[in-house]
Amino acid sequence: MKRFISYLETLQKQRKLTRTHIYIALFGVLLFLTLAISLPNYLLRQQEQGNAQVTGIPPTPALLPPPPGSLPTPTDTPFPISTPTNTPTPTISVPSPTTPPIDTTLPTVSITYPLNGAAVAKGTTITISATATDNIAVQRVEFYVGSTLKCPPDYSYPYTCNWRVPKMINKQYTITAKAYDTSGNTATNIVTVTAR
Repeated sequence: MKRFISYLETLQKQRKLTRTHIYIALFGVLLFLTLAISLPNYLLRQQEQGNAQVTGIPPTPALLPPPPGSLPTPTDTPFPISTPTNTPTPTISVPSPTTPPIDTTLPTVSITYPLNGAAVAKGTTITISATATDNIAVQRVEFYVGSTLKCPPDYSYPYTCNWRVPKMINKQYTITAKAYDTSGNTATNIVTVTAR
């Protein structure tokens, strides 16, 4: 703008322009500048009004931030807390071992040879025989002459023992058969014989 005014003054000094011409030129420049600045804004407002008339929608107002305190204050929503439940502990019942009944029944034993009161030949070997029974089982049978065990224990039927009769004549001897069952119960049978 300054350069344009300087150019006009130069022309005036050269007598090419009068003062009236200068004023007219300045007025034209000012008018041009005014139109150049205001015309775009005017056209923009006319376009917005035209759009509002066509669509029926008013021009969009400028968005302003909401005033303080107009928005609701967020509150903490309590989170549900699950309370653990006590799960019952399963009980395991272990059956107690059954104790077998105690066997208190005594076995039975009987000497079948020689018979009680019989005479045996002195100096000979005889076979002592016995039978034994039990409600469960017979374990063994032992044979004694007097208090002396004459044979190893017999663990199977028939229960026998070989005894050599002494040579003393008219000597009496007691023979004992002792039976054991598997529970440790015992029974005895005694006979008396005479050596002849």
